[in-house]
Amino acid sequence: MRPKPECQRELFNLPLGEQLKEVGIQQAVEPRDDLLGRARQIGRAVAIERGTVTADDVQRRLIAEGSPPLGNAAGALFRGHEWEFTGQWKKSARVSNHARQNRVWRLVGRL
Repeated sequence: MRPKPECQRELFNLPLGEQLKEVGIQQAVEPRDDLLGRARQIGRAVAIERGTVTADDVQRRLIAEGSPPLGNAAGALFRGHEWEFTGQWKKSARVSNHARQNRVWRLVGRL
């Protein structure tokens, strides 16, 4: 259970916000750990093929394979030292994302 901010000071508490973010990501990932592993393999393959990758690219291939979408576990897709943000953004084509901006990622050490 998440602790709720009880006073004004805790409404603006960056360390607490970061802690709760990590808890939320773990809760989203645990039931989909195998699927997330497969999604990361797809992400690497796309990045090697094209040079860059977005969450939409990975989701598209997952769905084409017959896998369910990642859901909230997608937030952990590009975590780790092997990925770097390119500084570019691309609007999501997924209708449910309402054209939200996705980060464009590349594998570290690849141009």
